[in-house]
Amino acid sequence: SKWRSAGLGAAAGAAQGDDRILVNIFIAESGDTMTLRVSPELKLGPAKPPPTNVFTEVFGQGASTKGFDKGIRSFDYRRREFGSTQRPGWSPAWQDSLKEMISKVMNVSPDRQRLNFKNAPITADELTLRSYGIDDGDTVQLSIRRPARAAA
Repeated sequence: SKWRSAGLGAAAGAAQGDDRILVNIFIAESGDTMTLRVSPELKLGPAKPPPTNVFTEVFGQGASTKGFDKGIRSFDYRRREFGSTQRPGWSPAWQDSLKEMISKVMNVSPDRQRLNFKNAPITADELTLRSYGIDDGDTVQLSIRRPARAAA
């Protein structure tokens, strides 16, 4: 069977003239194919998040000190915490990758995904689709590794 996905938020991209491409993801275990519309400059795997500090450990990676000067903040008296400290519309840049998109659609963590293109493994997560020569309409094979067993 075949499923299609419009690139998780990029559905109208190609119609407006941007440079998004269609990439077919062949899932080896099931024989299904998923199609994603993505930028050719999309990285293959997620980058490592930036190091944390005391502020981001308390308030989260997307917290901003600029949010404190915008007026009244909500406070939940039952939970004894302020409302969200995340910047509106913020999403971490290190989560934009082909493996993250596959993870959102299939619920398979990026570390369990193994990608191949033209029978060659794609292992450098920091490289882009274009750097591997993946063009519009190309097919990438996805193999899913079994989860690691916990030590008994």
